[in-house]
Amino acid sequence: MGRVATTTLRQASPDELALRDKRWKFFRIVFSAVYAGIVLDVITTAMGYAKAGAKYEQNPFGVSLIGHLGWIGMLLLLTALCLVCYHSVRVVYRRMSVRWSRLINGLMVALAAFRWLAVVTAVLYLLQPGK
Repeated sequence: MGRVATTTLRQASPDELALRDKRWKFFRIVFSAVYAGIVLDVITTAMGYAKAGAKYEQNPFGVSLIGHLGWIGMLLLLTALCLVCYHSVRVVYRRMSVRWSRLINGLMVALAAFRWLAVVTAVLYLLQPGK
């Protein structure tokens, strides 16, 4: 098995520390966009439910979560999962190779784009005249 490259902050060069700090700041900005997209997606999904009923949500897992947890419970669960993600990534940024931070930032940008696409399409749906 291959070894995972780890670097403690005490061993890191000043250039590497600066790079880690720069990527961590970028992550926090993108993470905020992801979280805002998640919150707005829950809100627009609730509004879509109010407009079209349960058929609005296409994801059976989402329907199950909404049915069992309710809107506030679902938002609290997603918030808890986001907090776990945030703190886990913080550990990765501090201890793992800086290559991981590049990968994670790229994935977070893609996730933010996907979440906001869902929000924009939901808002466009909600703006259509009622049937």
